[in-house]
Amino acid sequence: MSVAEASAADNTRRAIERGSITTAQKTLERPKEELVISRKCEEESKAGCSVAQEFVREKDEELKSERARRQQAEQEKQQAEQEKQAIGREKESAVAGQRQAEERTRAMEEELALLKDSVQNLRKTNLSLLQSAGIPVVAVETQTEPEEGSIRSLEDELLLERVKAERLQRKVEHFGPLVEGLKR
Repeated sequence: MSVAEASAADNTRRAIERGSITTAQKTLERPKEELVISRKCEEESKAGCSVAQEFVREKDEELKSERARRQQAEQEKQQAEQEKQAIGREKESAVAGQRQAEERTRAMEEELALLKDSVQNLRKTNLSLLQSAGIPVVAVETQTEPEEGSIRSLEDELLLERVKAERLQRKVEHFGPLVEGLKR
């Protein structure tokens, strides 16, 4: 090989090497550009993911808040229903108490009427005992009306009339023979 051939071969080899290097550099620059583009896409994607995650967190908080609000509303509704039922029971209890009070009042009125009748009968009995014993009756006690609804005072009056009747009966038994003797 001559010097010219060797020089040409050397130039060719250098040209090939330079072309290969240029090609290699071009080949390397394309992936480098793609890598830069890929990294930009990745950063944009990460930013998009961050925005999406923040959006999801906000929606999750809204859902939790809505659930809490609904749960509180349900509890308030249940509490209101329980209070309504309690008021209903109290009303029923009040109505039952009123009925019982009316029944007791009716029973007391009946007892009062019976006591009044007993007092009248005892007064009549006392009057007839006095008359049969020959004791003159100067003034008949006027019936004093007890206060309205005062069963206790009627019971007391009835007891007094019974005591009077017993005393009169003893007097009649004691003075009866004397009066009979005086009449003869």
